[in-house]
Amino acid sequence: MILKPTRFDPEHAEHILANIQQGQAKDGAMSIWNGVAWEKVAKQIFSYSFVDADLTPIAAFGFIEAWPGRGMAWSLLSNRVGRKEMLYIHRKAVLAAHTAMNPLTPLNFRRLETAVRTDFPEAVRWIELLGFTREGLMRAYDAAGDDYYLYSRIRP
Repeated sequence: MILKPTRFDPEHAEHILANIQQGQAKDGAMSIWNGVAWEKVAKQIFSYSFVDADLTPIAAFGFIEAWPGRGMAWSLLSNRVGRKEMLYIHRKAVLAAHTAMNPLTPLNFRRLETAVRTDFPEAVRWIELLGFTREGLMRAYDAAGDDYYLYSRIRP
């Protein structure tokens, strides 16, 4: 499948969430995305979608500025993301994280952080491959009562 990176659109989130990865689709676990203002996310400098040849969104990721110097990383992966597509998305995510933490860019993040469900080993592996470090366990973090790890990446 050929992927094309494009600017994130709020409609992409709805489509991807309807076709979310099985590991993310645990009963109630998607509640973490309830109430997200996707329009605000779309206005962020680093918010990307990946569409296939039919322009169907299959993945998205980005960073939301919490306050100057601190960003929150997020991602959505549909069930259409295979190994080859994941490798491509990973390369783009590594580049985006380096760019977002560069002092010469508008965001200039000193810290990026994210929450990853403890029972989603693929996501834990990916966030660690992206250079994030586990900082701790957040018990009953989402509305379903699931535990999450807090991960961060700090600019040296």
